[in-house]
Amino acid sequence: MPVQDQLELIKPNGEIEFHTLHSTKGITYIGSNPKNDIVLNDPHIRPFHAFLDHRQKPARLTFLENETGLLSTIPPTFLAHLDRVEFEGYTLVFLEGEVAIAPPQDLDPVLEPPKPASLLTIPFPDQGDEIIKVQLSVRALTVAVEAAAAVYITVTNDGDVTADFKVEVVGLAESWLTPPASLVSLQPAESQMAPLMIKPPRLPSSRAGIHHFAIKVTSPLYPERYCQQRATLTIQPYDDFALTELTPKYQTISWTKPTAQFSFSITNNGNTLGRFKVAGSESGCIFEFQAPGEAARLSRQIEFTLLPNETTSIPIQAAPISRLLLGLSRHTYHFIITTTLLQGGHPSRSVLGHLTQKPLVGPGILSLMVVILAALASLVLIHQPSGEGLEMAQTRPGFAETPEPLIFSFPRPSSPAEPPSSQDNGNKSYEQMFEEIAIKYNLDRHVLEALAYQESQMNHLAVGQASDMGLMQVIPATWNEWAPKVNVYDPFDPYSNILVGAAYLAHIRDFCLARGRSEPHWMLLGYNWGPYRLDQFFERGGTWEQIPPEQRQYISTILKTATARALSSTSFEDFYKAPSIR
Repeated sequence: MPVQDQLELIKPNGEIEFHTLHSTKGITYIGSNPKNDIVLNDPHIRPFHAFLDHRQKPARLTFLENETGLLSTIPPTFLAHLDRVEFEGYTLVFLEGEVAIAPPQDLDPVLEPPKPASLLTIPFPDQGDEIIKVQLSVRALTVAVEAAAAVYITVTNDGDVTADFKVEVVGLAESWLTPPASLVSLQPAESQMAPLMIKPPRLPSSRAGIHHFAIKVTSPLYPERYCQQRATLTIQPYDDFALTELTPKYQTISWTKPTAQFSFSITNNGNTLGRFKVAGSESGCIFEFQAPGEAARLSRQIEFTLLPNETTSIPIQAAPISRLLLGLSRHTYHFIITTTLLQGGHPSRSVLGHLTQKPLVGPGILSLMVVILAALASLVLIHQPSGEGLEMAQTRPGFAETPEPLIFSFPRPSSPAEPPSSQDNGNKSYEQMFEEIAIKYNLDRHVLEALAYQESQMNHLAVGQASDMGLMQVIPATWNEWAPKVNVYDPFDPYSNILVGAAYLAHIRDFCLARGRSEPHWMLLGYNWGPYRLDQFFERGGTWEQIPPEQRQYISTILKTATARALSSTSFEDFYKAPSIR
């Protein structure tokens, strides 16, 4: 019958215990609480300290955190046969069982010898020899990927004649070794030392943990003889992952199709178990994600694990927060899906998607409504009184012969650098507004000021050719998307306009950081271009030199103005009135 795996427990006082790992259960819990499978009465051990998943090989030991039972930030440890792990003075050794040998059938059952508790196989056991002798400088090595570890091998010929000896490594990939094998010729009683360099590549196949191997020496002169020395190589963990783009990248929804389906793939390119979090940006859309192996979808974010070199597809369902009832054009939401590796400090990575929403009442229906209204107006005019009645109406008291035109105008401030008085911004100066909002979004105040000056010359009533509005020249689509998020409604109120512009600028900054572009000029380029065009530029591997001259000048002017403002001792109003910066 199959023999169960075992766990050898070496306590701090040297006492040794063996615990059978029952395959029917599959998971063994360790801790100080009596409900655990292995109970450790020790004040340094948490009530639920760790659990060992031995349902598949290698087994996986995962530590838990505090009293909550949450997974620890320590990566799980993979345990193969004879692998060991230490914690709080305890040592665990994983012992993998094999099939027990049944006794011969003709033995008297009464005299049947007892079956061994387990039959253990030591990988690459030591093998000595009287003629071929091998000695290793070290039998336990630790190395990081793409780094080399050295072991010096001494071969001795204890025979009576000169012989050739072949030195080979068993248990490790040949591509990791330099040299992969060597041949030495030794006279009787002669010894020779040769170095062996082991360099595991940065690949998922270089699994983190303990790798067993052996140095084996043979000689064609002694075909029945060999000498073998066992050793271990511990590879340190590293974290890495890759994403594909969203598929499809663009989706259109309507009132009859209220949601859109996207997906992308994640590959764990590290050499240890990876814990991932996937979340969507708050861009006017709501998201539902489906984690690997789960039937139900979860909103906002999901967390899951991937083995080294494992790839999984993440289905995403997206929908706008509000439905578009009436509109002259479609509305497009640009959103970001960010993937974070929860261990190792690896930077997050993002993919960009686009969701376009059709209004229920679009341009075609609106045009038809205009035609109908025009027809109704024509019918009304046809049934108007004749000239006599109209003349009487015009001569009645209270009717002017020529009506005055109705004109709406906004009061303009006496100086562009002086904000109008308003209850909404508490009569704050522009300088106070920029400073307060820059702190709120962790932006450089002088860059935010310089951007506003470049866009509008500090005119809060400015309107651009593309209907850009206010100090920060926010286009209508961006205003409609971001104004509800920061709870403002008037694009020509200075404080409201700066708030929306700063929130959008911070969003572009975070998008650039997720792509590894931390320099401020990328953030300013994104403010001018928008995230979609910037994402396409990044995908092509665009550099500063490839930015069109007009945008380079735009960015350089803002950064020069911000530097001059930071070094200036003049007031905000005097600085931005100065002809030298105009």
